[in-house]
Amino acid sequence: MRQTRWWPLLSTLGFLAACSSDTASDPCSGVECSSRGFCVVAGDEVACWCMSGYHAVGANCVPNNPGVPCEGVTCSGHGTCRAGGTTPTCDCVPGYTHPDSTDPVCIASADCDLICWPDTEPDADADADADADDAADDAAEAEAVDVHAICGNGVPELGEACDEGLENSDTRPNACRTSCHLPYCGDQVVDTGEACDDGNFIDGDGCDSDCGPTGCGDGIVRAEEQCDDGNTDDTDACLSSCREATCGDMRVRTGHEECDGFATACVLECGSYGVQSCDACVLGSCVASAERCNGLDDDCDTTTDEDGECTPGASLACVTSCGGPSTQICGADCRWGTCGPAEVCNGADDDCDTATDEGFACIQGTAVSCSTSCGTTGTGTCTSACTLPTGAACLPPPEVCNGLDDDCVSGRDNGFDCPRGNTRSCTSPCSTAGTEICGADCAWGICLPPDEICNGLDDDCDTTTDEAC
Repeated sequence: MRQTRWWPLLSTLGFLAACSSDTASDPCSGVECSSRGFCVVAGDEVACWCMSGYHAVGANCVPNNPGVPCEGVTCSGHGTCRAGGTTPTCDCVPGYTHPDSTDPVCIASADCDLICWPDTEPDADADADADADDAADDAAEAEAVDVHAICGNGVPELGEACDEGLENSDTRPNACRTSCHLPYCGDQVVDTGEACDDGNFIDGDGCDSDCGPTGCGDGIVRAEEQCDDGNTDDTDACLSSCREATCGDMRVRTGHEECDGFATACVLECGSYGVQSCDACVLGSCVASAERCNGLDDDCDTTTDEDGECTPGASLACVTSCGGPSTQICGADCRWGTCGPAEVCNGADDDCDTATDEGFACIQGTAVSCSTSCGTTGTGTCTSACTLPTGAACLPPPEVCNGLDDDCVSGRDNGFDCPRGNTRSCTSPCSTAGTEICGADCAWGICLPPDEICNGLDDDCDTTTDEAC
């Protein structure tokens, strides 16, 4: 059965559909999803997959309403919305399902729980040749592009809406967010194009869920509004926040702007991706990235990882510093690893660094200290796995007078007169009930009389009676 063929959405992962170099054949051309989602095509269906906190309404992504979570959520027209607390989710009808969580668009933070997409395609027997072509195309695309971007490295990559490196900020207006998403309504930062942003989706509290003043969207221009065209379309001259559309408001105005915001990733003719600038809301050309160690031809010069020492995973015969033959492996950083095997537990210096079994708990076969079954420090032999001996293999020390069970036999201070610090009853020299204490030498001391009490007796053996009365 044929896998679902997504339109080559790598050109739209930067949120600005105009990145595609072939807009005439791209069904997503001009579909901006309010700069809050991705345009995706499967078969004859075109839809916006919106980022978390938003849902699709036509070609726009609008904020969810926590008070009425399912309000406006259509589940792509193939399911029923179900509220879980303040969060909506979709139960898809038979024949439709949520996109796989490993789909590149879901990885890039689209809320795929609100999407119901076809889970079947025409039977493979109907077009075996097409299936083979599809599989080859998919493999080529997967090999050519790495969609797992590194947010924060300052390079806008596929799957990121923006990336300004150290300039990313969750508090500065109009900045690329630290998640490499565009600024959005509801992030508690008032960006260009927003009249306010109180971080919630509650209407009527002075700042509505569209980041416009209460009443915005009713078609009446109030004093606090720049405009009000009565719709939620963020691609026309009046934004849904009742602010006039301008270059720099992070929304692409149809027919006037090619982009709006940050540089974004684009696909080069060689299949690698580059960076496309957005200056004065006009797209620049797709410029190749500098070569990096990633198994790709980043700079489109027909060679891969040429700035590194080697290709990750490659091997090279070498001679170790102690004279033996070995192999070097090229690491993920495109640099050769150490010549020589890794150290293993065998009582030998495998990696020729003059140390034996380093990195393990002990050197195989050597005498070591260990912890006995009664918690004292014993001695034993390092095991064949370079671990400390345990149980009966850890021999306890001889018993000494210290109030502890050193030899793990018969309790504390066994073999002595008594355990140090213990007490027992005795009869004092004046025949009262006294106490003996086991001393530091584990021998019983003298019988100490009790304190004097008022009872007509000489309790403390000092020859006087009731001196405490």
